[in-house]
Formats: sequence, structure tokens, C-alpha cells
Amino acid sequence: MKKIRNFYLAMYLTLQSAHTYADTTTDALNQVNNKISQLENEQKTLKSDLEKGQKQLTDSLAQMISLSQFVSYAITAWVAAITLYTLIMQITKHIQESNEKKNNNDRIKEQEKNNNELFNETRQNIHAITELLQTVRGVFSFKEELDEKLKDAETKNALYDARYAEQLAAHNKDIERVNRTAIEICSNIKRNNYRTPDNRQKYQEFSSGPVNKLNEDELNANAFLILGLNSAIGYSFGSATENLKKAIKKSEICEDSSFDANDPSFKLLYPEKPAQDLKKWLQKLANISLYYYAITEYNLGNYKDAEESFRKAIMFDKTDVKSMTYIPEALFLAERKQFSDVVAEYERTISAIERIQASDNWAESKESILSQLYIRYGNCYYPEPDYEQLYKDYKDLKKAEGFYQKAIEYSKDFYITKFSYAQVLKQKADKVTSLSAAERQAAAEQADKLFKQIFEALKIKVGQTDEAKILVMLYYIMAICCKESKIPNADTQRYISEIYEAARYLPRYDKANKENIRIFSPLTKRDLVYPYLLEEIEKFGLTS
Repeated sequence: MKKIRNFYLAMYLTLQSAHTYADTTTDALNQVNNKISQLENEQKTLKSDLEKGQKQLTDSLAQMISLSQFVSYAITAWVAAITLYTLIMQITKHIQESNEKKNNNDRIKEQEKNNNELFNETRQNIHAITELLQTVRGVFSFKEELDEKLKDAETKNALYDARYAEQLAAHNKDIERVNRTAIEICSNIKRNNYRTPDNRQKYQEFSSGPVNKLNEDELNANAFLILGLNSAIGYSFGSATENLKKAIKKSEICEDSSFDANDPSFKLLYPEKPAQDLKKWLQKLANISLYYYAITEYNLGNYKDAEESFRKAIMFDKTDVKSMTYIPEALFLAERKQFSDVVAEYERTISAIERIQASDNWAESKESILSQLYIRYGNCYYPEPDYEQLYKDYKDLKKAEGFYQKAIEYSKDFYITKFSYAQVLKQKADKVTSLSAAERQAAAEQADKLFKQIFEALKIKVGQTDEAKILVMLYYIMAICCKESKIPNADTQRYISEIYEAARYLPRYDKANKENIRIFSPLTKRDLVYPYLLEEIEKFGLTS
């Protein structure tokens, strides 16, 4: 608008100047006319000059008129332009006003729409707030109810915690009681009495008692040892080896670098065992567990595993002579080494046991241990040519007799010692033709005497034995005694029948399973599964 006002002002000043100039020109023309009249009257002589000047003046006036017309046209053009500009501006303003009005209408409509939406939203918010207020009131009500329930829960939790503490204390007492009982039972077990009826009853009572309510990590190694022995005696060898492995694992922890005898858990596992004595206790327990595990593997014919476990047992107790005696025999029965290796192992074992100082804690005397070892050593050489034997090419009656005599020197009354020596004397009398008749007769009489002594001893022994495997072996020895000696009122077939009766209580032979129980044959000095032993017994019975 300011620019328009400045434009009009400039046009006004221009027109004003033009009008002033036009008025001045008219006045000059009148003066010239008057002067001409005067000049015509006064200076006729100068008419020609005046006419000439008049002509010039006329020309000037014509130019002035032309200029005035141009200015007039210019002004007219400016006015037209201004008028057109003004019209355009008015039209533009009208259009702008129309658009603005339209826009205002649109804005008004949009505002109305927004107002309606805002109103609806406000109404919804009011409704939501109303509901929220109701919810808040409900929340406060719920909070009061929740507070009441929390209070009740706290009371119940306190009762639960107290009850749980009581149950935990009672449970811990059960753990302690079971583990203490296991320790007490194991403390009375020795390797020569672990199969007695009294100990077997303790194993059975323990295995069927509270021990079954506890988790494995709540039981000590003694508990698993008892469970393993109970299974082994019942010929449940799978369970026996599993439990004995757990006993070994739980006792071997004493060798771990992380072992801490002051760990609070040991107070429940080994109650009343001082921390300073616990490692020594566990080492001996590992030795015992490994021994019984090895015996179980040995009875199943797993001689390699048995040998390795016997050796490991000795690592925990360097004076474990009982484990030592089984190692060379395991090599012999496995028949997987050269015979010279078996002999070398026997020599090393005899030398080692002779150097060890006997202990009052041994279940057997050193003499008894050496006697058993020499019997087993002699068995390697004992010949029975009519039957299948191990290392048959190395059988030597004289060497067998020498080792059996050694066994007699260490233990005169042990029935196995006397029986083995009687066998070699009988063969000496019947088959060694290089001897004189008197020597052979003396050997026969001594053998007959020993067989009778053994037979009488075994009549008592079988009454004290209820293990089927041992009974089969004992009845087999009695049958051999009957055959080799004229014992009054004794019949070989009767004791063979007793073998069949005792064998009914052996675990059933499973041909598909390599782990079947082995029974020692007193005739051929090897371990056999029952069907093979039965074949041997039947062959022996036919020759009786």
C-alpha cells in the first residue's frame, strides 16, 4: 500500500508541473500578440523581420503544443496504467479476500471438526477418568484386600518356614542317622566275615530302610558300599557294580586338590569323624570299595578290570596284601599274558608280602595269606591231563607239589591247602612211575588220609555255608574226596546231586551276556560259568 501511495503522489506532482507550464505558455503568447500589434504600429519597417521572428515563434509554439499533446498522452497512459493497476489490485484483493474467506470457511469448518473431535475426546477422557476413578477406588479396595492377604501370607510363610526348619532339622537327623549306621556296619566288616548271616541281615535291613528316602548326594561312601555288598551277595551284579562305583567315587574325593575336610556337608555324611581324620578314613574306604568292586568283577570273569581295580586299591593302602594275592591269579585266569609274566607276578607278590610287617588289623594272618598265595601259584602248574586246562603246556606236577608243600608249611589246617596237596599226592602215587613202589604207596596213603580229613571238615563247613557258589565248590571237593578215597557211607553221585541242588540258587546263565558268574573248579583249577562247570562235573561223574 505504501508503494501505491508513493506512485500517486509522483503522478500528482507531474501533472501539477504540466499545468503550470501550460499557463505560462498562454501568457507569453498574449504578450507576443500585443507586442506584434505595437510593432506593426511602431515598427512597420521591421515587418519582414517580425514576420520572420513570428514564424520562428509559431514554430516554437507548434513544438510546444506537440510537447503538450505528448505530455497529455503520457499522462493519459499513466492514468490508464494506474487505473488498470488499480483494477488489477482490486481484482487481486477481491480474489485474495475470496480465497481468504474460503480459507477462513475451511478453517472454520476444520475448527468445528476439531472442536467436535476435541469435544468427543474430552467426553471420552471424562468417561475414562470416571472409569479410572472407579478403578482407583477398586485399586484402593484391592490394596486393602491385598494387604490383608499379604499379612495372612506372611503369617502362613512364617509358619511354613518354621515347619520347614523343623522338617529340615528332622531330615538332617535322618541323613546323619543313616550315614552313622552305615559307618557302624562298615566298621565291623572284615574281608573274611562280610558274608556272614549276621552281616548279611544288617545289609538287607539297611538297604530296605530309610536309606531309600534319601538322595544320592545325602549318602556317604559307606552307605553305597553296603548297598553294593547287599546286591553282590544277592547276585544282582549290575546294581552291585553301580553302587560300588559310587562308593569309590565318593571316597576318592579325598585325593582331589579341592578337598576340604572342614566342609560343613561332611558333618552330615561322616558324623563324629574329626576333620583331621577324615582324609585317612576316606583313603581306607576307597581301598575297601575298590577291593569289593574288583572281587565282583573277578567273579564275573572280568579279570582285566579286576586286576586294574586291585592295583588301584593297593595305591590307597600299600599293605593291602589281600588285593595283592588276587593280581597274579587274575593274570592266570584271564590267560592273556605269557605264562612267564604270570610266574613273574607271583614272585613279585610273594616277595612284597614277605617284606610287609603284619598288622593286628589284618583279617587273616600273614601265614594264612602266604599259604593261599602258594596254593594259587601251585594251581598254575597242577596237571589234569584228561580235562581242559589253562596254560596246558606248562603243567608240572613236581612244581605244583613244591608250591603246595610251601602252602602246608604256612597253614596246615586250611582245607583248600590240604585238598590241593592231597590231589598232587594222589597223582604222584597213580602216575609217576619213576617212583619206587614204597614211595608211591606212601603218597597214596597220605593222600587217602588227607582226603578223609578234608571230607569230615567239609561236612561241617557246608552246614555253615549258604552261598550257592561256595556250596557248589564245596560239594565238588567232597565228590572228588569220595572218588579218590574209600570213604565209608560216602557216594560220589550223592554229592554231585548236591551240586545240582545248590546250583538252583545261582543266577540264571545268560548266553548273550558276557557277565555271568564264574565258579572255581577244584579239579582243573580254573573259573567256569555254570554250564561249562556242569559239563566238567558230568564227565567227572562218569569216570567215578
